[in-house]
Amino acid sequence: MTSQLLEFNFDDKDVLSRFNKAYVGVVENVGIMYNIQDIFDIEDYFGIKTTPLGANLCLLKSREAGELEDLVSIGASWLEKWFKEARKWELGVVDDERVTWICVLGLPCHVWVVVFLVHLKTFGAFLHADDNTRSIEDYDTGDGGRG
Repeated sequence: MTSQLLEFNFDDKDVLSRFNKAYVGVVENVGIMYNIQDIFDIEDYFGIKTTPLGANLCLLKSREAGELEDLVSIGASWLEKWFKEARKWELGVVDDERVTWICVLGLPCHVWVVVFLVHLKTFGAFLHADDNTRSIEDYDTGDGGRG
Protein backbone atom coordinates (compact mmCIF):
# COMPACT_ATOMS: atom_id res chain seq x y z
CA MET A 1 0.00 0.00 0.00
CA THR A 2 1.43 3.38 -0.94
CA SER A 3 0.90 6.40 1.22
CA GLN A 4 -0.24 9.70 -0.19
CA LEU A 5 0.33 13.17 1.14
CA LEU A 6 -2.83 15.18 1.54
CA GLU A 7 -2.19 18.85 0.96
CA PHE A 8 -4.72 21.55 1.66
CA ASN A 9 -4.15 25.27 1.29
CA PHE A 10 -6.54 27.67 2.94
CA ASP A 11 -6.23 31.42 2.94
CA ASP A 12 -9.68 32.78 3.77
CA LYS A 13 -8.69 35.85 5.81
CA ASP A 14 -12.10 36.14 7.51
CA VAL A 15 -11.97 32.59 8.84
CA LEU A 16 -8.31 32.80 9.83
CA SER A 17 -8.86 36.08 11.70
CA ARG A 18 -11.01 34.18 14.24
CA PHE A 19 -7.83 32.53 15.51
CA ASN A 20 -5.68 35.67 15.83
CA LYS A 21 -6.24 35.84 19.59
CA ALA A 22 -6.19 32.08 20.15
CA TYR A 23 -3.41 30.14 21.83
CA VAL A 24 -2.15 26.61 21.39
CA GLY A 25 -1.27 24.61 24.48
CA VAL A 26 1.08 21.64 24.39
CA VAL A 27 -0.39 19.26 26.95
CA GLU A 28 1.71 17.95 29.82
CA ASN A 29 -0.14 14.62 29.90
CA VAL A 30 -1.62 13.23 26.68
CA GLY A 31 -4.28 11.30 28.58
CA ILE A 32 -5.83 14.49 29.94
CA MET A 33 -6.55 16.02 26.52
CA TYR A 34 -10.20 15.03 26.30
CA ASN A 35 -10.99 16.14 29.86
CA ILE A 36 -9.25 19.50 29.65
CA GLN A 37 -12.48 21.50 29.11
CA ASP A 38 -13.91 19.96 32.30
CA ILE A 39 -10.77 21.02 34.18
CA PHE A 40 -11.11 24.60 32.94
CA ASP A 41 -14.79 24.64 33.95
CA ILE A 42 -14.09 23.21 37.44
CA GLU A 43 -11.51 25.96 37.98
CA ASP A 44 -14.08 28.62 36.95
CA TYR A 45 -12.49 29.39 33.58
CA PHE A 46 -15.85 29.11 31.83
CA GLY A 47 -14.90 31.75 29.26
CA ILE A 48 -12.07 29.66 27.83
CA LYS A 49 -13.01 27.14 25.13
CA THR A 50 -10.60 24.24 24.61
CA THR A 51 -10.50 22.13 21.47
CA PRO A 52 -8.17 19.15 21.00
CA LEU A 53 -6.00 19.48 17.87
CA GLY A 54 -4.55 15.98 18.07
CA ALA A 55 -2.89 14.03 20.86
CA ASN A 56 -0.61 16.81 22.12
CA LEU A 57 -2.05 20.18 21.10
CA CYS A 58 -5.07 22.03 22.37
CA LEU A 59 -6.57 25.19 20.89
CA LEU A 60 -7.46 27.74 23.57
CA LYS A 61 -9.97 30.44 22.63
CA SER A 62 -11.49 33.12 24.76
CA ARG A 63 -15.20 33.86 24.71
CA GLU A 64 -14.54 37.25 26.32
CA ALA A 65 -11.97 39.72 25.02
CA GLY A 66 -8.78 39.69 27.09
CA GLU A 67 -9.69 36.72 29.28
CA LEU A 68 -7.23 34.33 27.65
CA GLU A 69 -4.42 36.89 27.62
CA ASP A 70 -4.97 37.45 31.36
CA LEU A 71 -4.83 33.71 32.02
CA VAL A 72 -1.60 33.34 30.04
CA SER A 73 0.09 36.25 31.85
CA ILE A 74 -1.43 36.25 35.36
CA GLY A 75 -2.46 32.59 35.62
CA ALA A 76 0.66 31.14 34.00
CA SER A 77 1.45 28.97 37.03
CA TRP A 78 -2.01 27.37 36.81
CA LEU A 79 -1.59 26.73 33.07
CA GLU A 80 1.79 25.08 33.70
CA LYS A 81 0.01 22.30 35.62
CA TRP A 82 -1.69 21.21 32.40
CA PHE A 83 0.49 22.49 29.56
CA LYS A 84 4.23 22.31 28.82
CA GLU A 85 3.77 25.60 27.00
CA ALA A 86 1.06 27.90 25.70
CA ARG A 87 1.86 30.06 22.70
CA LYS A 88 -0.07 32.21 20.24
CA TRP A 89 -1.75 30.24 17.47
CA GLU A 90 -0.21 30.57 14.05
CA LEU A 91 -0.99 29.07 10.68
CA GLY A 92 0.84 25.81 10.22
CA VAL A 93 0.68 24.61 13.83
CA VAL A 94 -0.17 20.93 13.44
CA ASP A 95 0.12 18.02 15.84
CA ASP A 96 2.16 15.18 14.33
CA GLU A 97 0.37 12.58 16.45
CA ARG A 98 -3.24 11.53 15.90
CA VAL A 99 -5.76 9.99 18.26
CA THR A 100 -8.43 7.59 17.03
CA TRP A 101 -11.48 6.65 19.04
CA ILE A 102 -12.64 3.09 18.65
CA CYS A 103 -15.92 1.56 19.69
CA VAL A 104 -15.96 -2.13 20.57
CA LEU A 105 -19.23 -4.04 20.16
CA GLY A 106 -20.27 -7.56 21.11
CA LEU A 107 -17.84 -8.49 23.88
CA PRO A 108 -19.05 -11.03 26.44
CA CYS A 109 -19.86 -9.21 29.68
CA HIS A 110 -17.21 -11.09 31.72
CA VAL A 111 -14.35 -9.58 29.65
CA TRP A 112 -15.88 -6.13 29.57
CA VAL A 113 -13.26 -4.28 31.59
CA VAL A 114 -10.83 -1.51 30.79
CA VAL A 115 -8.00 -4.03 31.23
CA PHE A 116 -9.23 -5.74 28.06
CA LEU A 117 -9.24 -2.45 26.13
CA VAL A 118 -5.65 -1.78 27.24
CA HIS A 119 -4.65 -5.10 25.64
CA LEU A 120 -5.77 -3.91 22.21
CA LYS A 121 -2.22 -2.66 21.60
CA THR A 122 -2.27 -3.63 17.94
CA PHE A 123 -4.16 -0.41 17.35
CA GLY A 124 -1.68 1.77 19.27
CA ALA A 125 -1.32 3.01 22.83
CA PHE A 126 -4.38 3.05 25.10
CA LEU A 127 -5.03 6.63 26.22
CA HIS A 128 -8.47 6.94 27.71
CA ALA A 129 -11.81 5.20 28.21
CA ASP A 130 -15.10 7.06 28.44
CA ASP A 131 -16.92 7.21 31.79
CA ASN A 132 -19.44 4.43 31.01
CA THR A 133 -16.68 2.07 29.90
CA ARG A 134 -14.49 2.86 32.90
CA SER A 135 -17.31 2.37 35.41
CA ILE A 136 -18.76 -0.63 33.54
CA GLU A 137 -22.22 0.95 33.60
CA ASP A 138 -23.12 -0.23 30.11
CA TYR A 139 -22.20 -3.55 28.56
CA ASP A 140 -23.30 -2.81 25.00
CA THR A 141 -20.42 -0.57 23.83
CA GLY A 142 -17.01 0.50 25.03
CA ASP A 143 -15.27 3.63 23.84
CA GLY A 144 -11.59 4.37 24.18
CA GLY A 145 -8.91 6.55 22.65
CA ARG A 146 -5.89 5.21 20.82
CA GLY A 147 -2.73 7.11 20.00
